[in-house]
Amino acid sequence: MPYYIFWDGLAILRRIVKHYNWRKISIMGHSLGAAIGFLYAASYPDDTEMLISIDTVAPVIFDPSEIVKNTGPNIDKLVLFYIYFVYIKCYQMWQYMINK
Repeated sequence: MPYYIFWDGLAILRRIVKHYNWRKISIMGHSLGAAIGFLYAASYPDDTEMLISIDTVAPVIFDPSEIVKNTGPNIDKLVLFYIYFVYIKCYQMWQYMINK
């Protein structure tokens, strides 16, 4: 069964943008990529220069104003969580193991 979760793609895209410290991005996507592009552009309109989407699949629809208001800050929290627990905790664990 295919794995189609929009929010994962949105979080991955946000991590890439933050990693490279890009100010504005242009997004071109097809199908799931187009849906992720829509979510990104809606969640981070000030960070999106352009969006091109082709043959978009539709994510679950909720109140758009609530999605726009909440998605960006929640994805940023997820990215910080990932950075802390994956990079910092794994590094601390590695340090602990080599010092034993």
